[in-house]
Amino acid sequence: MEKTNNNILATNTVLKGEYEVKSYMGTDGLMNLYHGEELETKKKIKIYESFPWYMVSRGKDGVTVVPEQFLETMYPEVIERGKKNVEYMKYFQEENIVFEIKDYFEENNTYYIIAEDMEVISLKELLEEEKETYFSLEETMEMLDPIMNFLEKLHQKQLIHREITPGNIYINKNTNKAFLANFYTVRDFSNTDATVYITAGYTPLEQHSKHDKQGPWTDVYSLCAVIYECVTGQKMQNVVDRLVEESTLTISPSITNISESQKEILLQGLAIKPEDRISSVRELKEKLMRIKTMHMM
Repeated sequence: MEKTNNNILATNTVLKGEYEVKSYMGTDGLMNLYHGEELETKKKIKIYESFPWYMVSRGKDGVTVVPEQFLETMYPEVIERGKKNVEYMKYFQEENIVFEIKDYFEENNTYYIIAEDMEVISLKELLEEEKETYFSLEETMEMLDPIMNFLEKLHQKQLIHREITPGNIYINKNTNKAFLANFYTVRDFSNTDATVYITAGYTPLEQHSKHDKQGPWTDVYSLCAVIYECVTGQKMQNVVDRLVEESTLTISPSITNISESQKEILLQGLAIKPEDRISSVRELKEKLMRIKTMHMM
C-alpha cells in the first residue's frame, strides 16, 4: 500500500535538531524511507521512519504519528519492537546484509533510524523497471545470494524473518548485491505470541495464524515467491486464494530463463502446506545448484 502525501514527512522537516528530510523514497508498509542530510556535516544520509500503515496516520502538525483509536493500546509494542529491530540490525551488520546504523532515536511518537547513504533501489522498483525483460534464475540467485546465506545463519539461531518481500529488499547499485531494509518482523521459532504480519503474495499459509508452527520453511516460501516474481515477471497469487480456489500453480513453458527441472524445484518451495514444501534455504540452494550443474555437464 503506497503512502499518500498526508502520511509522509514534508521536505526540510528537521529531526532531533540534527537531521533534515530531503525527499521521500518509498515504504515497505512498516517504515517510510527518506533521503536526508546531516545538518552539521552536510553529509547525505538515509532516514527510516517507523510508520506501520495498518495502524497509524499523520497528525495535524504534519509530523506526529497517531495510532488508530482502537489500536492505541497495541502501539507501545511497535516502539518496543523498534528497539529490538535495531538490536538485530546492529548484530547482523557484520554479515553485510544490512546497512550501517549511525543513530537511533524516538521522536514524534515513533522512532527513526539514521543510516549510511548509498545508491540503492528496492527490488520492488527494480522489478517494475525490468518487467518487460525479467531476470534469469542465475541472475536472481546471484543477486539474492547474500540474503540466502544470511537466512541460513538466522535459522541456525532459531529465528525467522517473516518479511522477505521485494519492498523490504534493496539492491546496492555499486555491487548489485541485495540487503534487507529491516528486521522488524523477526521472531524465534517458539514465539506463538508474535504479531501476525501478512504481505499478500509473499506470506505463506502458516504465517496467517499465531498458532500454526513456523520455521525455516516459512521464509523459504517468501523467498521462493520473490524468485518466482523475478523470473516470471508476475507476482504470486495470495496463498489463501490459492487454497480456496484449489488452483494448481504452474510456470508457463514460455518462461525460458529457468529450466523445467528448476521450475519444479521452485514450485516445491511454494507448496501451500508446509509439509509439502522445501524445508530450508540450504535445501533450496542445493537442489537448484545440483540441477544447474547437471545441465552444464
